[in-house]
Amino acid sequence: MRKAPNDVLAGIDEDVHKIIARASGNFGIAVKMLQGDLSFFHNEHMLCPAASTIKIHILLELLTQVRTGKHSLDELVDLPPRQAYEGAWSAAASGVLKELESVRQISLKDATTLMIIVSDNVAVNLLIDLLGMNRIQETIQVLGLKKTMLMRRMMDLESSHKGLENVSTPHDLMLTMEKLAKAQFLDAQSSQIGLDVLSKTQDMFGLRRLIPEAIRIEHKTGEFFNVCNDVGIVRVPDNPFVISIMSKNVNLVNGWDAVAELGKVFYERFSKNSRG
Repeated sequence: MRKAPNDVLAGIDEDVHKIIARASGNFGIAVKMLQGDLSFFHNEHMLCPAASTIKIHILLELLTQVRTGKHSLDELVDLPPRQAYEGAWSAAASGVLKELESVRQISLKDATTLMIIVSDNVAVNLLIDLLGMNRIQETIQVLGLKKTMLMRRMMDLESSHKGLENVSTPHDLMLTMEKLAKAQFLDAQSSQIGLDVLSKTQDMFGLRRLIPEAIRIEHKTGEFFNVCNDVGIVRVPDNPFVISIMSKNVNLVNGWDAVAELGKVFYERFSKNSRG
C-alpha cells in the first residue's frame, strides 16, 4: 500500500480553523493514516462527553467475551422492564426497541447491531449490565486509553447531573479505531465483525454526509447536550485513515455541519493523493 507524501496535509490548518470558527464551540480532532505516520492533531487530548462513541468500547468488550466463550452472538437475552432503564425508554432516547412492544427477547448480535447502527439506548444498557461496567472499563484500560471512562448507563441523566459522565478524547478514540482496524486488540475475525457492524451506522449527520457513498466508512456518532462527535475509518483506496472529531459547547446544527465539513476536507486530501 502506497504511503501518502507529507505534503498531503500541507496548509490544511487554515481550512480546519475556518470551519471551526464558523461553528464556534470547542473542537478536538485526531487524524492518522492507517499505513504510515502521517497525522493531524488539534486539541486531541481535550476531554469531552463521549456520548454514543463510548458504545465502540462496549462493542469491543462484547466481542472479547464472545471470543473467550463467555457469550455467543446467537445468545438470546430478555429485554428489561421499562422501569429498569427509564431514561432509555423516553421520547428523547435514540433507538427502536423502546417502540417494539411485542419484543421480549433479542439476540446479542441483534442488540449489538442496534446499539451501533441506530444507537439504541435500551440495547446498550442491556449490554452494559450483561458484560459488566467494570469489565468494559478494564478493556478501555487494556487498550491503553488514558482518559476514556464509562461511568453510567445511557440516558441516566440523574447520574450525569451528579457529575458521572462518560468521557473520552479525540486521541483515545483514534487509538481505539486504529487498533480495531489493525487487529491489534482482537483477532482478525473478531475485528472484522466489529468493523462490519460499524460500517452499517445509519447516522448521516457527520462524516457520512459529505463523503461519497461509494467510500466505506466504519464509524460511530455521538450526540448529547451541545456535543457532536464522530469517529471512524474512511476507506479511501490506497490511503485509508482514522478520523476522530469531538466537540462541546456547540449548537447542534452548526456542530454537525462542522463535523461533516471537516470529514470532507480530510477525505479530499487523501483521496486526491490516492488518485495520483
